[in-house]
Amino acid sequence: MGYANSKVFAGGSYKQFFCSSHAYGRVLAGEGECRIPQFARPSMSGYGVNVSEMMKTAGWTSDEDKGGSHKEGTLTATVSGIILIG
Repeated sequence: MGYANSKVFAGGSYKQFFCSSHAYGRVLAGEGECRIPQFARPSMSGYGVNVSEMMKTAGWTSDEDKGGSHKEGTLTATVSGIILIG
């Protein structure tokens, strides 16, 4: 749509979703390029974004599920990202 300066940042590592069966990504292991560069995004925290503070400022909660929709003893986590349109 013409927003050539837009940037996308992930909240955490995408490794657990796409490369969990590998000890390291190819780049970190010195074995060449990323297996899935189309999904790779820099992390927000890697660029100095305090994700917890950003979530508080936006009014988002990261509490465990309190609505009882999960079985007792299971944990939930918040996965976040940010898109800057420019």
